[in-house]
Amino acid sequence: AFKFTPQRNTGSFGYSHYRSDTCSALEIEEHALFDADLLPNNAMYHALFDIEDFHGLHPVQIDGRYYLEFSGPTVISSREIDLYEYHDFLKSWNTKRNEYLSGPEDSEDTKNDKRKKYDLWRYEYPMNEARETSERLRMLRKKKQLEQELRELNDKLNSGYE
Repeated sequence: AFKFTPQRNTGSFGYSHYRSDTCSALEIEEHALFDADLLPNNAMYHALFDIEDFHGLHPVQIDGRYYLEFSGPTVISSREIDLYEYHDFLKSWNTKRNEYLSGPEDSEDTKNDKRKKYDLWRYEYPMNEARETSERLRMLRKKKQLEQELRELNDKLNSGYE
């Protein structure tokens, strides 16, 4: 994938005729080459509609409040999204978000540090989760190995005194 970026100090995009020709050849709009600007509500709404189409996200109303839920059919698969398919991801996301959520008593430095750590977690996801899982598995294997060695040592000690 590639993106066109503004030329330094000009505010204009370079090679506009190449960009236009490329888009014509690909039969796409020029704006498709740029990151979506999700600040306007309308753009955010359409991003949610896309997530609905591809991942089954949709609103549900519970006790007069609206929530977003992953379930139902998608355009990329004939199967329906299971209600708990994204459970592990959402649990991890919620845990990290709460871990790095700033409190009113936090200093500006602490707030900035928490924000940077949260951003880093999001940028590295899911590789950071895979590394943590791998490390936990390595420690569990080491624990089992040490427990086995301890049992063997206890057996040796106990057999010498019988």
